[in-house]
Amino acid sequence: MANTDAVADPKQQPKSQELEAGCCTAEHGVQQVQQAQLPPQRLEPPSLPTSGPSVDFCLALERVMHKATWTGMHATQEALPPQLLQAIVLGVTPILSKEPTMLEIRPGILQHRVTIVGDTHGQFHDLCKLWELYGHPSSERIYIFNGDYVDRGAWGVETLTLLLAWKWLLPNYVYLIRGNHETNMITRIYGFYAEMKAKYGTAAKVWWHSP
Repeated sequence: MANTDAVADPKQQPKSQELEAGCCTAEHGVQQVQQAQLPPQRLEPPSLPTSGPSVDFCLALERVMHKATWTGMHATQEALPPQLLQAIVLGVTPILSKEPTMLEIRPGILQHRVTIVGDTHGQFHDLCKLWELYGHPSSERIYIFNGDYVDRGAWGVETLTLLLAWKWLLPNYVYLIRGNHETNMITRIYGFYAEMKAKYGTAAKVWWHSP
């Protein structure tokens, strides 16, 4: 029988790194407070291969977005330009749209390890720490994420984008279940829409109302 790891919700973990960085969230939006003053860093987003993401691309994307979170919300567009964000979303959409509502995961005869992750809710640093502890997705380790990737936490854009990149790269080893926060209405109430506007300005409004 395949080994299965159940990872507790990041919400139940000790004080999040977002608070240590001086960034907090509100139930009905994102509020930025006195961010740590760090020296300016040049943030170079990775180049997306024409054939789609590679392991090196996903790891580089994680590193540059991690640096951006400690610099401030204004740095998100440097680490994750709108064109790159759109390319990732459009690239993974056909894969997600073909998956059934009910998924049956079979680890296979090689006895893959299966790691099940609860709500991440924009806790990007917790996601990075999780992969540091358990390993990144691979053909030997299956990850199942149980939805609610955004809202409440300040880094929903980074969390969701990184998960989508890995899903695009390893569609049979990364599974993204849709939670109740992956809806237009809920994300307007609990902060993701406000986060998108804060990080991408008017472009977020256009994306939000696109079919």
